[in-house]
Amino acid sequence: MKKTICLLNSLLILLFLITFQGCNTDNGEVNYHPPEDTNTSPPTTTIQISGFAYERQAAISYSLDLSAVNSKIECTTISLDDASSSCQSNGGYSIALTDPDYQPMVVTHNGYIPTQYAIWGENDQNLNIGLYPAPTVTARPGFMKGMVFLDLQNTYPNLFWTTIMDEPISRMNAELVSHVEIGFGHSCDTNAHSVSISSSHPDYPDWRMSTKEELAPLVTKVHDAGGAFNLWLGIINVNECGNGVIFNVAKDDSAFWDDWFSNYRIFLINQTNIAKDLGIEWITLGHNMDYVSSLAASRWESIITEMREIYPTLKISYFGGVNFDETPPYFESDAYNEGSPDGFASLLDALGHAVTAVSNTINPSREMIKTTFETIKTKTSTLSVPIWIMPMTPSTTVGASDSTFMEPELLTDNSASNYTRDFYQQADVYQALFEVINGSPTGNGQIMGVLPWGYHLKNNYTDSGPESNSSPNVNNLIVDRTANVRGKPAESILKWWFEQF
Repeated sequence: MKKTICLLNSLLILLFLITFQGCNTDNGEVNYHPPEDTNTSPPTTTIQISGFAYERQAAISYSLDLSAVNSKIECTTISLDDASSSCQSNGGYSIALTDPDYQPMVVTHNGYIPTQYAIWGENDQNLNIGLYPAPTVTARPGFMKGMVFLDLQNTYPNLFWTTIMDEPISRMNAELVSHVEIGFGHSCDTNAHSVSISSSHPDYPDWRMSTKEELAPLVTKVHDAGGAFNLWLGIINVNECGNGVIFNVAKDDSAFWDDWFSNYRIFLINQTNIAKDLGIEWITLGHNMDYVSSLAASRWESIITEMREIYPTLKISYFGGVNFDETPPYFESDAYNEGSPDGFASLLDALGHAVTAVSNTINPSREMIKTTFETIKTKTSTLSVPIWIMPMTPSTTVGASDSTFMEPELLTDNSASNYTRDFYQQADVYQALFEVINGSPTGNGQIMGVLPWGYHLKNNYTDSGPESNSSPNVNNLIVDRTANVRGKPAESILKWWFEQF
């Protein structure tokens, strides 16, 4: 887990250096210039999509080779914009689509969860569509239906963020929209027992957290759509604190950790005041920060108490890492509060698990994945707060069994190019999770929320587009293989289950 986190931190620095250029006004703010309308229409292209629909069965370990599938079904409708079709009795279908631009092709069948699959400019695709049986759902009062946006911060200007902040609500019935605003840990010195935490990068001050004035329209957009806002905080460790240094500072270096918490307290109190002024409902303290979540809960208690005194109605969460490609599985929660997890969890309103790999077996079946989520559920069932799950599953052929973070930005890291797209392995993880939740009781210690990681800001998986600060902004993304669920079957599953709960 530590290696993955440290690699991500260094990649984010490179991403900023390459993409954030030539976009500032004199006062340091970023302008958003909508794409110009050139009044020219590109030539239309018609592509033929064909394949078959099948039931995605729980006991089968699927690969991309579906030639042996014997559960083909006669789907009811296939549609995209004005084009529509249906399946033959053997499950086969064919549909002609004109200029699909990441719009979702929707496939339905009575008794199954409707499935969407984003289509873009690849000619004569063979595309087999898996459908999941729709079970009887038990209502789950108090269940948190959430989404965490991709942590792009300044990569897209603030005005563009404002235009898309309510999309998880309108597209998939989410109720809690999480916007990631990460600070920076730097100047770690174990000899001086000191560290600094700031809201902007120590070397590149334009790479910074949003101000209250910049956050205000984002919060308003979410509230106007009927949702709640989660200000998702945390730390990127850079310079002297980067490359894993922060994870290796001795736990008994009290002076160092006194300074860390003193700095983070200032950081959190400032964000709490912003949250109060804007009516933000939730703050997430961070995620995958086991270097401090494992320390005595008393260090957190004084800060959280002060946050609640400033803003009594504020709700607070934290997300710790979970990884099942390790043996034994890694649970950050094992080390909370020096090994007494509820001492830390009891300070919160919800405790989250940031789940990467859910198996150490390639192509696990849905039944195998369900066993993993049953294990996760049991692991923290005695805790005194609701449990939230944040799947971080990439949509690749090893997404369920490989904890490697899929960096969406090809200009700084092209490792995602070495992986093969597989939307359905990601979808299996979500369907398995909801099937486990559906058979579980409600209340503290139970899974009472799902907040997928890395929701993309637009439909296009390959181009960041002229809306962004990236240069170039074409063929610089590989979001089809990241944890993003937008336009993928996993989003269909989330939308359906969120509507049922």
